[in-house]
Amino acid sequence: MALTEKQLERRRESLGGSDIAVLMGHSRRSQYDLWLDKKHGVDSFTGNDATEFGHVVESAISHWAADELGCRIRKNVFRAHPTRPFHANLDAMVVGELDGERAAIEVKFTGFNVEDRWGEPGSDDVPHEVVTQTQWQIALGGLDTVHVAAGLTPSFGSNKLRLYKVDRHDGLIDVMQRVGEEWWETYVCGSEVPDDLPSEDSIKAIQRIPNFEVNVDRDLLERLNAANLKAKEARAMVRDLKSQVHAALYCPEKQQFAEVGVVDGCDSKVTFFEHHRKAETKPRAGGSFRKLVLPKGL
Repeated sequence: MALTEKQLERRRESLGGSDIAVLMGHSRRSQYDLWLDKKHGVDSFTGNDATEFGHVVESAISHWAADELGCRIRKNVFRAHPTRPFHANLDAMVVGELDGERAAIEVKFTGFNVEDRWGEPGSDDVPHEVVTQTQWQIALGGLDTVHVAAGLTPSFGSNKLRLYKVDRHDGLIDVMQRVGEEWWETYVCGSEVPDDLPSEDSIKAIQRIPNFEVNVDRDLLERLNAANLKAKEARAMVRDLKSQVHAALYCPEKQQFAEVGVVDGCDSKVTFFEHHRKAETKPRAGGSFRKLVLPKGL
């Protein structure tokens, strides 16, 4: 869902469904990243091609879900708690009631081994972060249920449209709201800093104060220097060993270089086959290249 500037500003001042997923341990984002966002206004992710594509198809999927459910919807609904620092963005709110329930529709467009994370259509078998987000929406929207309309793009096979139904769970909602309020008081209103670490994207987005100095632990820098030295030595060793493997692919008797190396004492092989890349599939020119593939186990 593409948010308005006003909604973006309001969401920085409170916790939303994707934020609470971080606190519940169901997100790749760290609490440090979340703290940077809420405490210091550091937005480490502004979108990419995938999110832009998702925004385009979201409207179509929400209308498909409404047709399947036989209801009318109002899209892009924002709800905020009157006293707590909580908010929810609803992709679509069902107008009136649906089968006697107050409901909303949440649209997901996702891939990456979706068969392992999404269950049978019609069930509530959705990924943990989706459960967390929908329960948050239920709480902030005063709902009974959220219908999840998922556009699934599996690694193999055709794209799929699936509907799931997540019903209200007051116990989980109570836990999430308690965790969210405690975290906000501790890290946003308070002066404490989360124990985990910022992502590289967040580090790049942080605004620095010119000529402002703080003390940095010497032992930390010494360990980083030692790690960098070991990494440099390891990279040099990898390059040398790869060169040795390539040299081993030469057959003096035939005075030719092989594409396949047979490993003594087992059925494993090392290959250096030619691969082809289409120019339009990567942000670089097309052509042919070779890739060294080592056996998984020896």
